[in-house]
Amino acid sequence: MNKEPSIEKPWNRIFWLTAAPVLGVIGYASLYLIGLTYHETYLDHFSVNPGLFPKSSTELFTLAYLALLHIGISWLGLISNYKAWLYLTGFTSLILIEIIIINKLPKLIKQSKPNNIIKNKILRNTLVLLSIPISISAFLLLIPIAANIFLLAPAFVGVHGAKISIKNSAENYKTECESATKEFCVRLMDENKEISRGYVISASNSHIALVLGEQSIISPLKNYRIEKITPIKKEQSGTDHSLSAN
Repeated sequence: MNKEPSIEKPWNRIFWLTAAPVLGVIGYASLYLIGLTYHETYLDHFSVNPGLFPKSSTELFTLAYLALLHIGISWLGLISNYKAWLYLTGFTSLILIEIIIINKLPKLIKQSKPNNIIKNKILRNTLVLLSIPISISAFLLLIPIAANIFLLAPAFVGVHGAKISIKNSAENYKTECESATKEFCVRLMDENKEISRGYVISASNSHIALVLGEQSIISPLKNYRIEKITPIKKEQSGTDHSLSAN
């Protein structure tokens, strides 16, 4: 009794050989999109043009890590957000459905035995030829659905992480430079003249973006000198006042 050769194992091997690099590309692209969305959302909030402050892939991956870190710290807030559930459910459902279909396809082909059902060779070949373009068309039409889910999930993570970061930093940016505790200010100097001062929110080879209170300033670097403003300690300030009173 001759056993029919099993097509399931080779098919599974082909699937995982194809899926492994695809999943790697998806992971790489997702982190890139998270970092890019985080960067643009953060700068847009302070009315700063992100185009003046391009980031390298390494910097975007670092920003993606910061976004995930902020979300991880405020995990309870994310759990209560219904949009997160919708995006993650849709994305994971799409991946699972695709894996199930690809794994079940060899069994369905083997069980259907189209060669025995369709005796007419011409009709069978015609149906095979028609099924190929129909399958390709269906796959191409479903790509936008998968792409939207794939693009929305990282974008949501980046935006949510940026909002948390903005919320944490906004109060610090309202503090005067001399009283700063958590972050430090800088000032832009043209020889002995101060051009601007504030907290650094972004910098490039040609520009620097500073924010202080509700005002953001974008300055070209030119030949300016950047100096760190040392905060005045309360104890030192109190001592100075007491000495002046005496």
